[in-house]
Amino acid sequence: MVRNTIGTDPEFFIVDKNGNYVNAETMFPGTKEQPHIMKSGAGLQTDNVAVEFASPVGKTGEDFVEKLRATFNELFKMIPEDHVMDFAPSAVFPDAELQTEQAQLFGCSASYCAWALKENEQPCALNSNLRSTGAHIHIGRVKGDGNSFLHDPYGKVNTVRMCDSLHGIISVMFDQSDASIKRRELYGKAGEHRPTEYGVEYRSLSSFWLKSPNLVMMIDSLTQDALRLVREEQHDKLIERLGGPDEIQLIINTGDFKRAESAIDEVLLNTMSKDSRYFFEECRKVIDKYSFTKEWSIGQN
Repeated sequence: MVRNTIGTDPEFFIVDKNGNYVNAETMFPGTKEQPHIMKSGAGLQTDNVAVEFASPVGKTGEDFVEKLRATFNELFKMIPEDHVMDFAPSAVFPDAELQTEQAQLFGCSASYCAWALKENEQPCALNSNLRSTGAHIHIGRVKGDGNSFLHDPYGKVNTVRMCDSLHGIISVMFDQSDASIKRRELYGKAGEHRPTEYGVEYRSLSSFWLKSPNLVMMIDSLTQDALRLVREEQHDKLIERLGGPDEIQLIINTGDFKRAESAIDEVLLNTMSKDSRYFFEECRKVIDKYSFTKEWSIGQN
């Protein structure tokens, strides 16, 4: 079986008992330079005002889910009393929570657009107190997996374009809040990525897909689909069937639900693997009913 590795580095806001967004910077150990290594193997740190971890690498979808489950259970025990983790893709923070140097730091490393083939501009929101979170997908190749294009600049670009065509469009159906659209003033526009030594980091998604194991399995399976389409040189055909680069970017950058739904039902469902269709349909039924702690069995270990 052709198989890649998968990882993520999700960010989450912290909210106090009164529902106020608070700076997580002093609440958790670890920095970008020196992450705190958790028992699960994840690297914990704070980033701007959010808490973040770099997940252990998953070798299969099931392996990835179990590593995330262990990390979430460990992280929940570290959250201060009377505070909760929040999945909002963006939020406006009060001035009092933004007085540190880290809280003012954006875009420490350059990201790139797979469509325009150029470096993205430095993030700048209309409201300077707006902050965002994401859950990027780190896609890596393993020896003999047939995905050698992940070490080629254009292979990375084609992979990101397929992630937009699959993950990005599907995310519009599952992640359609105003806060998600607002997030794209800072991060998460179509095609956003970073080339890496092991493959590529796809940066367009918020953390919505970490709300349940089934959503994680869907994203993992869609990643296999994206790589298959590039491997079989079907990527340009899918872009054309979806209406071209401008249409794909429009759907993602504006959060156009109707266009996304049409693209999914008329094109993508016939492109996805059997596993991807299964997890998509399962998630589609219950997307508004997920309880994060129940789905991940938080506190039951």
